Amino acid sequence: MVKPAYLWLLLPLAAWSGYKTAPPRAAGSVPAAAAEAPDPQVLAMAAELAKAQPADLEKQLRELLAQAESPGWMNRLKLICARWAETDPAGALAWCEANKTPTVVRLRILTEWALLDSDAAWAAVTNDEERVSITRMLLNEDRETFMVWFRQVRKPLPDLDPAWALLAERHGKELEEIATALLGESQDPPGSFSSLALYFRLAAQARADRDPAAAIAWAMGLDERVARVTVEAAFRQWGKKDPVAAWKEIAKVNAAAAPEAGDEAPKEKPPIRISGSVGSEILERLAKDDPAAAIELLREPGAFTRGEGLNGISAMETAFRDLLAEGKVKPLEAYEMIAFSDPTLGLNIFPDIWRGLPAEKLAEAAKALVAQPAGDPLSMAISGVAGAWMAKDPVAAAAFIAAFPDENLRRSMYSGSFDASGSDPARQAEVLAAIPAQDRAAVFAIYLSRFGELRPGEQSPGYAGPELKPELLAPVFRDLPASEYLDQSVKITAMNWGQQDPTAALAWVDSLSDPAARKAAYGAAYGAAFEGWTFKNPNAAAAWLADKKDGPERDAAALPVVRSLVRTDAEVAWEWAESIGDTGIRQEARLAAMKVWALRDREAAQAAYKRISGKLPAADAAKLSACFGGS
Repeated sequence: MVKPAYLWLLLPLAAWSGYKTAPPRAAGSVPAAAAEAPDPQVLAMAAELAKAQPADLEKQLRELLAQAESPGWMNRLKLICARWAETDPAGALAWCEANKTPTVVRLRILTEWALLDSDAAWAAVTNDEERVSITRMLLNEDRETFMVWFRQVRKPLPDLDPAWALLAERHGKELEEIATALLGESQDPPGSFSSLALYFRLAAQARADRDPAAAIAWAMGLDERVARVTVEAAFRQWGKKDPVAAWKEIAKVNAAAAPEAGDEAPKEKPPIRISGSVGSEILERLAKDDPAAAIELLREPGAFTRGEGLNGISAMETAFRDLLAEGKVKPLEAYEMIAFSDPTLGLNIFPDIWRGLPAEKLAEAAKALVAQPAGDPLSMAISGVAGAWMAKDPVAAAAFIAAFPDENLRRSMYSGSFDASGSDPARQAEVLAAIPAQDRAAVFAIYLSRFGELRPGEQSPGYAGPELKPELLAPVFRDLPASEYLDQSVKITAMNWGQQDPTAALAWVDSLSDPAARKAAYGAAYGAAFEGWTFKNPNAAAAWLADKKDGPERDAAALPVVRSLVRTDAEVAWEWAESIGDTGIRQEARLAAMKVWALRDREAAQAAYKRISGKLPAADAAKLSACFGGS
């Protein structure tokens, strides 16, 4: 197929527009390239090369190759190759071969030749790899020529280049046919993901533009290797035009995909469940245009329990942060919209949506919010505002918080400072030290309570807590008055530190100066430090403790030793339990050891029980006896 030589009046326009084919347009409309002024530099290059002959082009190309990466380099290469393909393409390829030019030059000449004479250029290509590369370049040159080559090489795979979407508008059915044939030839095993899904994703977008429901129904029926990607592509496209309808349909699809009670038999074709990222993307787009409508979707019965609401949390957080930063929604408006929706939404996004506001807007937000009725949503919102404000203007924020009379709200505001400090342990310690003594332990304990229960063997409480550096935190608790919050804070710090440097952690417990605080902290802190140590190395912890004098500190530490040793040696754990002086702790340790020992060596455990049972209170003896099944 031979095309007429380029009109050199049009070539600069093609080069200036990046050789991208314009999308289909209505009859009588103005072509996109003609509607904009061409780049004067490209026009000048084109005029310079309009009558150039091969000898001139050789010289121009040598000079260009010596100036690689110079401004306009690729545009000039395109123009030189286009002119050479017009005058002597075979000679141009021979010159490239003789002069060992970079591969891009040969490919560019062949691409320009294909635009003029597709069959001749195809015959001149030496291997399939070159054909695929040229086909890829043709995508942004001319859709019809691209399809001539693509029908034969059936590559490359689609990517994010907008030209693919334009191609699908005109050649969608043919792309689907080619992709279906390729899938039939594919060796991808059933249930796996096929890269050919990229073709079907492209087709789904084009179909969803016309009829989203039909597009999804079609995608649902595809081979499982491509179905999920295709369905999700149709939903994404639908979400651009009608996010509410798309979100609701996702909820229906996911509900239908949930396994039925008692249904253990594998289905012939696994049900498709739409990933959370698709719903988040759709909801975020809706929330930025109509936040109230997005919240209404999350208020639908069962949204959070089905999972769609949880998928939307990150979307709502991003959307409201942008809306607030851009001034499209005022802080009090955002608070009222979110606070009166499902509580899960507010508790998850209130800590983080304020960070894009400047200090003066955060001050206004704080003053407006503290006038609202108290409750969990307000506590989370005000702590988020205060934390963002502390990060930008700590002096003004701290003064505002310190003067606030409501103790619970004041502590919530302080706790937000930890959110603003991120995961920087040094910054955590600085924030903690800046909080007045009467609130310090409470703020720290309240903040960490969000992340779950403290567990030995973890660097932080729960599964998602922040990284802690106890050696940085410890000094700020040393002189605080005794309180329930101090016990919690000291326990958290000691347990984390006990896993890293147990002797340092225990020395710190001994250094707590206030007698009442020291006494209250011993049970939690000494034991907590040992929980951390014994989790990592119970034998080392036991050896260290063996030389310590009897007393409440040793008893508190011995209990976690027993709990750890019982995993490997229940008899030794029992001996440790017997060495504890405190009767309550001793009984707890005995039970921990006996439950395991009775399972591993029933006779030895029963003999140990009989030696002491006559000396025990009846209730304690009964509990130990129960370890043997009541015997």
